[in-house]
Amino acid sequence: MTLLKNSIISIISLLFISCGSNTDADIVDIQKIVIDQQEVSIYSTDRETTNLLTATAIFNDNSTKDITDFVTWNSSDTTIATVIKGTIYPGTSNGGDSNITISYQSLSTPSILLHSKKLLDFNISILDNDINSTGIYPLQALGNFEDNITKEIETNIFWSSSSDAEITIDDNITSIEIIEDTNITATLFSDENFTQEILYKVE
Repeated sequence: MTLLKNSIISIISLLFISCGSNTDADIVDIQKIVIDQQEVSIYSTDRETTNLLTATAIFNDNSTKDITDFVTWNSSDTTIATVIKGTIYPGTSNGGDSNITISYQSLSTPSILLHSKKLLDFNISILDNDINSTGIYPLQALGNFEDNITKEIETNIFWSSSSDAEITIDDNITSIEIIEDTNITATLFSDENFTQEILYKVE
C-alpha cells in the first residue's frame, strides 16, 4: 500500500513539473509581440471601432500567431479610450492622446499613439418631420471636428426634453415621441457649456 501511495505521489509530481515546463516553453518560444499599427485615430463621439488593432506573436522559428483576443490591452488615459480585444472604445473626454500598449505573459510592446479627434461644435435636428405634428421622430446631432470633417455624433451625447416627451434609443437610433410643444436639449460630454437646444412647436 505504501509503495502504491508513493507511486501515485511521484506521478502527480511529474505531471506538475511537466505542466510548468510547458508554460515556460511557451514564454521562451515567443520572440516578441507586435501591434499592426504605430498610430491610430478615432472620433471622440464615435461608437466602438472594431478590428482596428491586431496583436501578433512572433515565435523563435519566425512563425506567427494572432493573439489579439488573449493579450491585455493597456491605455495610458482611459478617459480618452480603452481597448479590449483590439476594439477601441472612446472615453468620456473630448479629444486627446493616449498611449496604447499590450502585455502577454512576461512580454510587452512599445506604445502606439491613439489620437481622439476633438469635437469643435455641433447642431441638432428632428428628422422626417415637415409639418410640426405630434408623433415619433428620430433625433440627429451632427458634429464638426478638428480635421474639418462633419459626421454624426453617436456617443457622449445626452438628450432631454422640457415636456413629458419620451426619448428612446432603439438599434442605435434616438427618437422622441412628441405630444406637445417642447424644448429638446442635447449636451455633450456632460458639459453644460457644450449644449444645443431647439424648440419644437406643435401646430
